[in-house]
Amino acid sequence: MQRSPIFRAMPVTLFASALMMTLSWQPANAESACKGLEQAACTANAECRWQEGYTRKDGVVVSSYCRSMPKKKDSTAQPVPAPAVAPKTVVTPPAALAPPVVPAKQ
Repeated sequence: MQRSPIFRAMPVTLFASALMMTLSWQPANAESACKGLEQAACTANAECRWQEGYTRKDGVVVSSYCRSMPKKKDSTAQPVPAPAVAPKTVVTPPAALAPPVVPAKQ
């Protein structure tokens, strides 16, 4: 029994896709220029700040380390406008479907 051309091409397509994904992969976060610096070098670098050591709630002691400064937001970027919200519409039933109004007895 002969396989259809689609099934014959499938291994080649899968291999090509895997190869492209492997070659185009990049790490999500680039290595920080501040990572591993000593305190003097860290404070001298304008892109870095020194984080003092501390103890977490669970008792783990975290040593002092150098970390990068927070990224500044682009001040020229326009704020994203909020999506327009359609006004709520009130639907009233037609008079023919409304329950009859019974006058109060006097």
